[in-house]
Amino acid sequence: MRLGASAILIFWLVAGWITLRGTRRLSRLTIPRGRRVRPAVSVIVPARNEARVLPCSIASLVGQTYPDLEVIALNDRSTDDTGAVLESLKRIHSRLTVIHLDSLPEGWLGKTHALYLGSRRARGEWLLFTDADVIFHPQCLEAAIAWADANRVDHLVVIPRVETVGFWENVLVSCFSLLFALALRPWRVSDPRSRASIGIGAFNLIRRSAYEAMGTHRALANAVVDDLELGRLVKHHGLRQAVVRGEDLLSVRWQVGLSGVISGLEKNAFAGVEYSLGRAVATCLALAILGIVPFLGAAFGPASGLWAVAALAVIGIQAAHARQARLPAWPAVFHPLAVAVLIYAIARSTFLTLRRGSVQWRGTSYPLAALRRRPGTPKT
Repeated sequence: MRLGASAILIFWLVAGWITLRGTRRLSRLTIPRGRRVRPAVSVIVPARNEARVLPCSIASLVGQTYPDLEVIALNDRSTDDTGAVLESLKRIHSRLTVIHLDSLPEGWLGKTHALYLGSRRARGEWLLFTDADVIFHPQCLEAAIAWADANRVDHLVVIPRVETVGFWENVLVSCFSLLFALALRPWRVSDPRSRASIGIGAFNLIRRSAYEAMGTHRALANAVVDDLELGRLVKHHGLRQAVVRGEDLLSVRWQVGLSGVISGLEKNAFAGVEYSLGRAVATCLALAILGIVPFLGAAFGPASGLWAVAALAVIGIQAAHARQARLPAWPAVFHPLAVAVLIYAIARSTFLTLRRGSVQWRGTSYPLAALRRRPGTPKT
């Protein structure tokens, strides 16, 4: 037991130090001073049943100070008032173009198909793929384009501030943010020698030339976790990728409540382990050993003192990471509870996907056999 406690403690001290040090090195997006090069930018926003959030998010986009900007919103077969809301917004904002989609070709996911069609309509030298619920500071694009131009990158990912409401959102977002950083190592993505890559649905900004070189969204037609896969393909093609912190200029509410988090992970969790039952089981075991066992050991184990030190290390590392991410620190105390929920969400996603033989999301069923084909080969 002492050996196990020591191993877990060493893991958290080493991994935590590397993660905190790495994320601290990430640049923070700031509003630029003076005039700079301002190439044309096209923002592409897919929306399916997003009528509630669109008035605020679209207003924040068309209200950007960036001069040469177009916003293309795609109503992807919505069954609520999304289409009507977008049409009413189009009458007010000349920068907004609305495209209504009423069908989905075989072999595509709804979101990737919408993003692809939006990119074909876009005229910008830069393309920004974002989600329908993201709120932008008026000078967010000014800052992002200036940073991308100054650092000569092809793909820029901006980490948003995640808005949290209530106990469960605070606890789960804080834990997930730490695990996300541990797994993806965002501080390594700009190193061409590293295999680390990243993509975030809230803000994937890419040069059109790079987007065409990586195969466009035709190469991601069946990608459930399309944002991460876009980042992977950018890195795979030897293009220049970078990530910056943008909590002061970009915000999003990840999911609404406990049920929203579990429901949202139903689509992504099993996809995140590449639809492998073995990887899903291994991930759940690793999460339990590293995130729950230290707390159980501190409460019931024979080497409770050493286990308690390990548990305190987990809490301290998560709290420190939360401060970097502009999140509250107190949810770190509930780390094992958050990990238990994530394990349940992964197990649920795995079970439902295998039982159905498909991923069902927002009224559409996607066969598992097609989804298991690794994204990366352009569709013809």
